[in-house]
Amino acid sequence: MLFKPHEDFKIVGSAQNVVLFKPNEWRGTTGGTHQTASVADMAARINEARRGTVTHIYLTSDGGASLDTLYSLVGMLDDHVEVVGATELVDLALQKGIE
Repeated sequence: MLFKPHEDFKIVGSAQNVVLFKPNEWRGTTGGTHQTASVADMAARINEARRGTVTHIYLTSDGGASLDTLYSLVGMLDDHVEVVGATELVDLALQKGIE
């Protein structure tokens, strides 16, 4: 199988079944930077991504983020955005990467 290069992840491993995602940390909502975007700014960033984009968010609490932050974000996502678990995310990335 041949895999297309992607800007958000890379498929590696001898069996081509390991997905490494480009860092995308969300540490909190107070700083106004990429890592500390407000919930509305993060939702807009996700909603505006190209349809078919496969990516992740690594949410950390060291900047004040919490599960309530994530729940608020999910409530602001457009209908075309699908939130999935880690296993399905890797499966989608592998499907997206196959040429």
